[in-house]
Amino acid sequence: MNYIKHLSPNTTTQAEPLFSSTPQVENNSGGFVWEVDHWTRLERFLILGCEGGSYYTGEREMTRANASIVEQCTTLDPNRTAEIIACISEDGRAPKNDAAIFALALVASSKNWEASRAALCRLDRVCRIPTHLFQFLSICKELRGWGRGFRNAVAAWYKYRNPEKLAYQVTKYRNRHGFTHRDVLRLCHVKTGDGTLNSLFKYITQGTLPCEEKLKLVVGFDLIQKLDKRAEDTAAMLIKEHGLTLEHVPNTLLGSSKVWGALLPNLPMTALIRNLGKMTAIGMLKPLSSGVDKVCETLTNKKRLHKSRIHPLSILLARTVYEKGSGVRGSLQWQASRQVVDALEEAFYASFKNVEPTGKRHLLALDVSGSMSWNYCDNGLLSCAQGAACMAMATARTEPKTHIVGFSDIIKPLAIGKHTDMRTALQRISSCTFGSTDCAQPMMYAMANELEVDVFVVYTDNETWAGHIHPSVALKQYRRKMGIDAKLIVVGMQANPFTIADPNDTGMLDMCGFDASAPQVIKSFVG
Repeated sequence: MNYIKHLSPNTTTQAEPLFSSTPQVENNSGGFVWEVDHWTRLERFLILGCEGGSYYTGEREMTRANASIVEQCTTLDPNRTAEIIACISEDGRAPKNDAAIFALALVASSKNWEASRAALCRLDRVCRIPTHLFQFLSICKELRGWGRGFRNAVAAWYKYRNPEKLAYQVTKYRNRHGFTHRDVLRLCHVKTGDGTLNSLFKYITQGTLPCEEKLKLVVGFDLIQKLDKRAEDTAAMLIKEHGLTLEHVPNTLLGSSKVWGALLPNLPMTALIRNLGKMTAIGMLKPLSSGVDKVCETLTNKKRLHKSRIHPLSILLARTVYEKGSGVRGSLQWQASRQVVDALEEAFYASFKNVEPTGKRHLLALDVSGSMSWNYCDNGLLSCAQGAACMAMATARTEPKTHIVGFSDIIKPLAIGKHTDMRTALQRISSCTFGSTDCAQPMMYAMANELEVDVFVVYTDNETWAGHIHPSVALKQYRRKMGIDAKLIVVGMQANPFTIADPNDTGMLDMCGFDASAPQVIKSFVG
């Protein structure tokens, strides 16, 4: 009897596990893949989150599973866990900070004293603005009490900040998630020897206006709150004189182009991108106007982009909404400026970290199967497949030798390249015919067409099941046939525990999708 035919990887379909030294697990679609370790799952959760769940798993189930991973990592190494959370948040690698705040709150609420201390020591790195702090406190309120160490950590968040910067933040973000600064200061009993900070705390808790020059912003904020919509000239003067920003200005004054003109020079990048529709609707961003020039110059400023930590996906979503000409919520409509749309597209690519090209031959394969096309990045604006296409285009713009394909249970080249504009790319991805998932298709396609590929980059949710051989086996067959020691990078697009990358093969890498450092990671691995 020929026993080996029952174990051979060449005859093992994706619906059954490979005979491997590292056992495979069944994914949510019934295929067999490898399970990533706890630390990789932690990174996936922090970067991808699990809002809305996935095609196969509900949001509640996925959230509970990832919370369990945070707890397991905390048990293994609390300091490493807290540092990973802080670094991913601090470096702006995730589109949203919510998952990092949630994870930090879980670690801070651990019964392990060392873990709680590790999290609280990194509070100011993850919760950089009051909104983050209030969100953290609202989660902790459900999980723990206000012990001495906790009060001291929250008090330190306030008393070790620059008075001018703190005045800016406490007037800009006044209340969120059921907390105000007055509530927090009274709960944590802040004490400091700094007279300027004490004046600011007195203003927060008692409403007494400070007289220090360093806190003149507080005085300007108090004055602008008393103005009505007819006082736009006075409002513009106060904004310039006191350095006020958008959140300091009452909504009644935000219909004035004079007010927006005064805000524009110091408007933070995130606020600028979020309010492009509003500025266009009130006539500030007319074609050939100085307002358009100023906005486009700001959007394409690489230094400001990197300093703001704004994530590429946030810019991509903003571009999609702005070009559409109407908001996701509300009735505001506008006629999009082509100059601004082009500037947003340039900002998207500029927001990735600078990477030198490797010159290697890249085949970028986008999973356009049903599960990738059903899952959405944010607010239902873009599917994961569309988001993956834009991430792939960022690599294509860096690397001179790339070929982009789309696959499900079949594969075909996509008419997308480094010079394709984003609108066209998104349309071409959305028109792809969806089907079941076979992640071996990119390697089989390269073999069938005798393509010389140095690195396969597969963007997928790892829910593969439909192939007659496993992706890792297809890669090994490709290497033997073509005589090329090709590498495989698997870009995971969902916060699940699965990967098609063989952990025993050093030529395969599993990484997290929508990571702002993705092109840099790919470059480092390819060498």
